Amino acid sequence: MRPKSTNRDLPPRMIRVRKTLKSGKEWVSYYYNGRTPDGQRTKLPLGSDLNEAKRQWAQFECVAIPADTSLMRFIFDRYEKEIVPSKSPRTQKDNLHIINMLRKVFDTAPIDAITPQIVAQYRDKRGQDAPVRANREITLLSHVFNMAREWGFTARENPVKGVRKNKETPRDYYADDAVWNAVYAVACDELKGANLGGQFFIRCRLCCLRCVVSGLLEPQAQRAIVQRYALPCSYDIQAGNLS
Repeated sequence: MRPKSTNRDLPPRMIRVRKTLKSGKEWVSYYYNGRTPDGQRTKLPLGSDLNEAKRQWAQFECVAIPADTSLMRFIFDRYEKEIVPSKSPRTQKDNLHIINMLRKVFDTAPIDAITPQIVAQYRDKRGQDAPVRANREITLLSHVFNMAREWGFTARENPVKGVRKNKETPRDYYADDAVWNAVYAVACDELKGANLGGQFFIRCRLCCLRCVVSGLLEPQAQRAIVQRYALPCSYDIQAGNLS
């Protein structure tokens, strides 16, 4: 094969096309320089993402996908671009923070090099300082792996599957007289009596209030509870403040 005079940083028969748009921005896309069955040259689009283009190129060439295209860095990038924006604002913020933590360890690792043992070591290391956060991080890592399997980055089983979580201690919340009186004050007259049904309803509302205050629920569920039970408080879910 004759050496390439251009695009020498790309695999054989893969070319780069650049165009300057009216806005002044440069448009870049990649193509596979192939041939039709009758021998005519044809350019098959590979997209504008270089990493994904190399993976498609390997399929056209019927060769193994380059190992450097299966690094966790590219998978995290795609997860941030395609999956995170579909979540609620608070969850997006949490996910991006967790991914930044995961990148410090897994960013340069090939996806198939990550084993359950490595995930368990990460859990134990992070668990020394933040056991609960470590659980949240490996939970998100598990979802990243599931998406990577759907995207074709790996055919192996999710290495997070079966890895134990750190033990978590639930936070206790005691509804003192001030909270009880606040809930009681907004109850309807029929429920303010000492009958068992009324007391049960108020206790249910206190239970919901506990879940909200202690952060046991996702923000979306917290908002639903506040609205459904008209909790007697001014609660800023984003800031986690109760007044």
